[in-house]
Amino acid sequence: MNLKIDGESKTIHTSAPTVGAALAKAGYSVGDHDVVAPAATTRLHNHGEIVLKRGRLLHLTIDGKQRDIWVTTPTVADALAQLGYSTSDFASVSRGKRLPLSPTDIEIRLPKQ
Repeated sequence: MNLKIDGESKTIHTSAPTVGAALAKAGYSVGDHDVVAPAATTRLHNHGEIVLKRGRLLHLTIDGKQRDIWVTTPTVADALAQLGYSTSDFASVSRGKRLPLSPTDIEIRLPKQ
């Protein structure tokens, strides 16, 4: 069975009956803001793949206005691109940084005319 966790693959051997049970046996819990495919209740088949994208909470401050948002991308660059922010927008955190599973504070300043 192949597990793909936040884009990184590893192989596990399991006798678990479902996707959720296989993830639990491998040490991963599925949170409310995580995406898992196939669904956690899906019965396992030999040589399948399980994809888990863990949710990460961003505390964004955009031009002084605060907003909390959940993303399932592993890096700041991926998260900001998914949210529609350009690379020309100032970000207080390096875009190359991997997002931790704990909340991340990011300040964004948009170009002004």
